[in-house]
Amino acid sequence: MRKFYSSQQQDNEPVVKYAMRLEEIFDQAVQLKAVRRTDTEILKKVLHAGLIRDLKHMSIYQCDKIENYDEFKRELRKIETELKEPVKETKSCKAAIKVNPQETTDLSEMKSLLHQ
Repeated sequence: MRKFYSSQQQDNEPVVKYAMRLEEIFDQAVQLKAVRRTDTEILKKVLHAGLIRDLKHMSIYQCDKIENYDEFKRELRKIETELKEPVKETKSCKAAIKVNPQETTDLSEMKSLLHQ
C-alpha cells in the first residue's frame, strides 16, 4: 500500500502510462484484499496526488467535480494535450509607409509658410 500511495508521475511520462502503472498496483492491493475494487475514489485521489505539478494544478477543479475515475482520466488526457500544444507566436505587423517625394516638398512648403 505504501507503493500505491507514494507513486508519482515521472517527468515526460504520459498520464496514460502513469494511470496504468497505478492501476496495476491498485489491482495487486485488491488481490491482497487491502482495498475493494469499488474504491475507485481512492484510486482517483492517488492519481491526482501523484501528477506532475502543472497538470495537478490545472486539474483540481475536475478532480473535485468528476466522481467517475474513467471520466476524470479522460479529462486529464485532454488537459495534458492542451499543455503539450506549442503556443503560437503572434507577429506584429508594421505599417507600410510610402513617402512620395511630392509629399516631402509639400511638407517643406508648409513648414516654410509656418515659419513666415
